[in-house]
Amino acid sequence: MISEASGLEAPVDCDRAREICFEYMTKSYSKSLYLYVSLLQTITGSDKPDEVINAETNPIRILFVVENPNIYKEDLIDIQLAYKHLKFAFNKEGNVLDFPDAFKRDVPMFAVEQLRKICVLLKDNEVKNQNNGILGFTSRPTIFIVVYRVIITVLVMMEIASNKQVIIKEIKSLINELVEDKIQLHPLLNDILFEGFNHHFDDDSKIIINNDEKFEKEFERLFLLSS
Repeated sequence: MISEASGLEAPVDCDRAREICFEYMTKSYSKSLYLYVSLLQTITGSDKPDEVINAETNPIRILFVVENPNIYKEDLIDIQLAYKHLKFAFNKEGNVLDFPDAFKRDVPMFAVEQLRKICVLLKDNEVKNQNNGILGFTSRPTIFIVVYRVIITVLVMMEIASNKQVIIKEIKSLINELVEDKIQLHPLLNDILFEGFNHHFDDDSKIIINNDEKFEKEFERLFLLSS
């Protein structure tokens, strides 16, 4: 269906079909605020990060999990595509679209607060003391996705945030706390967090981890082992 609608000679797989759909939406409705809200909802999802983390650390687990009826949906792919196209759209159209002030002010700060909650929970001894495998607690699929959602939500909202300097200050404080407490994130999440936000810091305030720190060495080593 997607191949025919796009005028392609050969059929495409489901991942490429999704990518074509995202490209079509952002090109055809680039002036629509509804598009941006829809893409943002795809990134954020409906689950509360703190509830997901608490459920993972709860020793009482549900025997039968409600099955996702949409068997063709791949959350991580959709999130990445939504992030890619939303960031591109914000960069291209952000200055001409009439975003409500509350949207530009409150949504970015809400995302920062979600990231703060995650950082607090990751410091909890109950999380630290669990047998989380070689890549740590955030390597669990559900935890990885929820943390990834929050990080890229903050990153993409910084493109249009009206209070960007406040957000930068808050994020830098959170990252410094992670470094000081040696909180282990999955190497990919660690890279997105540091590299993504360092892009917004000026040269004098970029986060640089001392090469002698065990924190950085562990991530570098574990990342290579996971490849």
